[in-house]
Amino acid sequence: MSDKAKPAHKIRHRDIAVTIWKNDGKNGAWYSVITSRRYKHNDEWKESDSFNEDDLLLLAQLLTEAHSWIRSAAQAERKAA
Repeated sequence: MSDKAKPAHKIRHRDIAVTIWKNDGKNGAWYSVITSRRYKHNDEWKESDSFNEDDLLLLAQLLTEAHSWIRSAAQAERKAA
């Protein structure tokens, strides 16, 4: 079994992904987001945090989804507490 942390949630469409991480701090839980784009170089898949102009609207939509997911998760945590 791996000790590597797993993301709280991941949203992916085509080659764009938004990964949501849950963090615990002295003032409670908070979330952070990492964006990435997959691309193929020769025969190898790579990942970048750089986006083309054509990626921006899709990235914005995925970030909106991430925002909604985080708000729902935080609200559920407050209810459970």
